Amino acid sequence: MTTTQENDGINHGDLTSSASATSSSTIAAENHETLMKNDCTKLCLFLNQNHRALVYAMALQAACQFQLYITEIQNPLLVAIDSQGYTVSFELVSYKTSPRKEIQWLVSFPHPMTNIKDIQTYFIHIHTSLLSPKISWIVTDWRMRIIVPTVACLGYITHSIGIDSFTLRVQQIQIPWVHWVLQKTFGSASNFTTAIRISWYFSIIAHTLEGIYVAYLCLSVLKLKLSPTLGWFYLTCLVGFPSTVRVLKLAQFQKQG
Repeated sequence: MTTTQENDGINHGDLTSSASATSSSTIAAENHETLMKNDCTKLCLFLNQNHRALVYAMALQAACQFQLYITEIQNPLLVAIDSQGYTVSFELVSYKTSPRKEIQWLVSFPHPMTNIKDIQTYFIHIHTSLLSPKISWIVTDWRMRIIVPTVACLGYITHSIGIDSFTLRVQQIQIPWVHWVLQKTFGSASNFTTAIRISWYFSIIAHTLEGIYVAYLCLSVLKLKLSPTLGWFYLTCLVGFPSTVRVLKLAQFQKQG
């Protein structure tokens, strides 16, 4: 008796190989996702412990999105990192929130990250970006808007007009209340112009010393490169205290790590 076996047209060996390959790919993807999650957790912990200034800067950037009159940011914390972005939390103290508001802010990466090295590269980039000074602060920071033209006027009077010439101009003013204010405040027009000259040279010396100290903090505490360090130095020499207090705040958080 002859038995006839029909061929169904399917290669069962190929099916087995295909199923095995699909299973291996799934396992590999799951392993990659698990490793990625573990690496992100370690990176999150590392940044919270060793780069507190960066975490504070990220929280400050997020707080600016609320367009509130911020007075203080407390307890900044990097909550989570994944392939899509990171989440930062902080307590916001503002004139428009009473008394404080706890916020969690999700920031998306420019594109999904496929591995931990890409995420590390991103944070290295924003470390330099967020901890560098911004020239726009001269316009947006009200303290800098006052100090820059004030110091410029002191320098202009001292070197361009001249103290003696400016004293004569003040004495020739025909407005009685101006002389009354000068007399009550400085004693005479000559004392007033002398105070202008002293204030000019004092601001130059004080701002330069502040700039040196700020540069020291940038290099020793914040671990910034030369370019942003020089940026902080020049900005502090120009505006003084408003720039110094920003670096002091960053250094304060960095030392907490």
